[in-house]
Amino acid sequence: MRFLKAVALVTPLLFAPNAARAAVTTVLSGSDWRAIGPVGNLEGQPLLSVGQAWEAANVGWNSSLTYNDSGASPGTTAQWVNAVVTTTGSIPGIWPDASLFSGATPAYFRKIVNIQGAVVSVQFEGADDDDLLMYINGKLALQDTNGTADSFPKTNVTSYFQTGDNLIAFKVQDTGGFQRLQASFTITNAVPEPSSFAFGFLAVSGLAAGLRSARRKATAIRFVKTAVLLAALFLASNSARAAIVTVDGGADWRAIAPVGNLEGQPILTVGNSWEAANVGWNSSLTYDDSGASPGTTATWHNAVVTTSSSPPGIWSDAGLFDGATPTYFRKVINVSGAILSVKFSGGVDDDLILYINGKTAISDTDGTSTGFNLDVTSFFQSGDNLIAIKAHDSFGGFQRVEARFTITNAVPEPSSFLFGALAISGLAAGLNRHAARGHHRRKDFISVIGGATAGFKALP
Repeated sequence: MRFLKAVALVTPLLFAPNAARAAVTTVLSGSDWRAIGPVGNLEGQPLLSVGQAWEAANVGWNSSLTYNDSGASPGTTAQWVNAVVTTTGSIPGIWPDASLFSGATPAYFRKIVNIQGAVVSVQFEGADDDDLLMYINGKLALQDTNGTADSFPKTNVTSYFQTGDNLIAFKVQDTGGFQRLQASFTITNAVPEPSSFAFGFLAVSGLAAGLRSARRKATAIRFVKTAVLLAALFLASNSARAAIVTVDGGADWRAIAPVGNLEGQPILTVGNSWEAANVGWNSSLTYDDSGASPGTTATWHNAVVTTSSSPPGIWSDAGLFDGATPTYFRKVINVSGAILSVKFSGGVDDDLILYINGKTAISDTDGTSTGFNLDVTSFFQSGDNLIAIKAHDSFGGFQRVEARFTITNAVPEPSSFLFGALAISGLAAGLNRHAARGHHRRKDFISVIGGATAGFKALP
């Protein structure tokens, strides 16, 4: 029994490191944010000079979790409402009303986000048109007052967040023209799991109780073997975790524009001869996109990042308005473990055909710029996946592809199954050895290590 008690103490040490897992959550600007435009349209005035009287009458709008944003607001006839999604894309644009150009400004926004467990990291990215102040839990985290539209690359704002409820608040002002807020927070936190510490301790304690009730040695050994099997089945369910990976269009994508500039022609009528000479460009992992290409003097090369949006805009060359079109893109990505979901978001100017592993996932041929936010899980597989895009400036003017794939997959962890089997198998072997040698009362703690080692060797 002393042997059992010693193992009961050691087992939690084996299991405790697996008592939490990293989880990634993305919080996007959307219709679940609260918004208000309390002072009408003051477009063109500096951000820091507008809305001050309303802010003074609404202390806590940017700092208090209990501030009332359910409807009426002191100092104005305007009311808090759900934000309106005015533009689509990987990060939606929002405003208090549906106007893209002449809505109420400044606009104020609030969103409460709950984070369970320890905060590992928080990254903010987005855009404004034109200026903003961003507050997190009452602290000013970002100030943009330059009077022009800006995009914000991923910025670390971890230090402003805390475990539990967090308040995100924005003040946004339009200095003229288009108006919108785009915000994305990528939160990584340590999520507590049903503790393997507790499971390990309970398993060994239960085993000890069972052995005390087994008066014959043979019965005791059968009990141990049964416990090994049950523990393995119980613990195996905790052997994987969900992971989220984001793949954006960028300079690591391969690109080619094989037929020059055919701007203004329909996407389905251009590039067909080149495609016929390059079978596999959109379906084969082994197609050669390292350089030269049959049927053209153009060569495959790394895509050019043409805009710093989120996700970035890419094309085959740096021309934002008169580059070669159509342009073709390829990217191979590896997904380990079972695929839980894949979301595609982004936009194109003007048309595209998206292929995933040789199958057409999207065919956009309407001749106008389009935003996307679609589920493409069914096209992906565990292992290598080929993403291929044909993009074309069918109407004329601006040209770009913005692509983001958000992949959630089940990643195997150092298995609790293995640790559980090792510990309990070691216990069984230790009991066998001690019973055979008549050492039931041996006090030497080293016997615990000997039992566990014997169990490891005894595993099939």
